[in-house]
Amino acid sequence: MDTPLHDGISPPGLVAGWIASIPLGRAGVAQDCAGAALFLASPSLSGFVTGQVIEINGGQFTGG
Repeated sequence: MDTPLHDGISPPGLVAGWIASIPLGRAGVAQDCAGAALFLASPSLSGFVTGQVIEINGGQFTGG
C-alpha cells in the first residue's frame, strides 16, 4: 500500500521494484481497502462470511 510508512525509509528503487511486481501496475491506496471493509462491516452483505482471507493486493502473489 502507498502510505507514508515508506517515506524516507524505503529506498525508491526498492519501492519501484515492489510496484513492478504488482500485476495491476500500481501501488494500492487506502481507498482500495474501503470496499472490502464496508462489505465486512455490513451484516446484510457479509453476515454469513466466516474465516476468509481477502487479498487486497492488486494481484501480487505473496506466497504462503
